Amino acid sequence: MTEPAQRMEMTEGERRRLEILAAARHLFLEHGYHATTTRMIARHVQMSDALLYRYFPSKRELFDAVIDEGLRHLQPYVQFGAPLLKGLQLRETLEAAAYTAVEIARRDSDVFRLIIAESTLLEGDRRITDVIDDLLNHFAARIRDFIEAGEARQCNAYVFARQFIGGIVMSDLSTSLLGVGISTEEPEVPIDDYLSEVVEAAARSLRLD
Repeated sequence: MTEPAQRMEMTEGERRRLEILAAARHLFLEHGYHATTTRMIARHVQMSDALLYRYFPSKRELFDAVIDEGLRHLQPYVQFGAPLLKGLQLRETLEAAAYTAVEIARRDSDVFRLIIAESTLLEGDRRITDVIDDLLNHFAARIRDFIEAGEARQCNAYVFARQFIGGIVMSDLSTSLLGVGISTEEPEVPIDDYLSEVVEAAARSLRLD
């Protein structure tokens, strides 16, 4: 095995840590944070309580690690300032942002479920707001580029980004997690059609004419 391959190979400790996180996430979602005990988590992964505490000294630290792991999965999707997007036109940028917003909502829906369910534990927690702000600031910066180039009307780019991204994410989450918006009388709108309508409305709002 080559040296790079050795570095990439997961150690037993890393594998066990991920198993603990997966078990904790499952049990927190099923029973809630307060009703879930570290003993339940340890038994789920067939581990002693003492060994579990070597990985995570407390239930709260384990809960925080579950949130961190979920947010880490979202990081690659918030970099709207990436050079590859610099060449996109306004509508293409809106389309990229719209599909990215859906990907964020669906990439790790369990972490959103956990955040919603245990919101009192996370009150004032900057980790979540920092991820959201990072996303919005990158997208707003791209909108400002179009405004400064005279390709979009003057507006508060951050407010626009918040309404655009936030609306898509919350709509998708409310449907997938809460069932809000699902009607037995109206046919479900395909995601591509829905995003096309959202992008068209946003593009109209930014046009100079």
